[in-house]
Amino acid sequence: MNRRRPISKIDFLSFTVIFSTAQEIHKNRDEPIPDFASDSEARVTSCLVTPFQSFGGKSLYPSFNKKAAILFYLLVKNHCLRNGNKRLAILTLTYFVFINGLELRVSDQLLYCLAKKTAESKNQEKMLREIEMTLRRHLHKQSFLHRTVFSAISIQNTRVSKYRFILRRVKLKEAIIRALPV
Repeated sequence: MNRRRPISKIDFLSFTVIFSTAQEIHKNRDEPIPDFASDSEARVTSCLVTPFQSFGGKSLYPSFNKKAAILFYLLVKNHCLRNGNKRLAILTLTYFVFINGLELRVSDQLLYCLAKKTAESKNQEKMLREIEMTLRRHLHKQSFLHRTVFSAISIQNTRVSKYRFILRRVKLKEAIIRALPV
């Protein structure tokens, strides 16, 4: 997907909002997301900055799909959390896509299977190619309706779709994220 505008990053503050929202959603479920461990911040930060690394003046992940794929892959594989890594990776990917003016039109089942396959994968290059291919097939520019509706969604308890439209704007302390496993 060709892009002309700069790719927006996810900072650690935004990630903590994603995390606390997911934690709130899952607190009364079978598998709640445990509190953030003090040693997890460095691993999460590494996952968030890696897609934007460069070497010799060239980006290591030059396209949006490559950046999104490595972000998703690292959040699943680096075990930043004691539990909930796949859920947080899905939420973070969805948010990353949204803040960059795109939407991910993919079934919840396919996203879950992709996260599970990533967790079980042994070959990083092969898995990154598969994630990129999935993104290439399912990423679309946000429609006017998508932007309008999800910008207007209220901040509290908005149920849209399981792991898909986790959309609340992050502006400093406000969150843009809601994921609701059914």
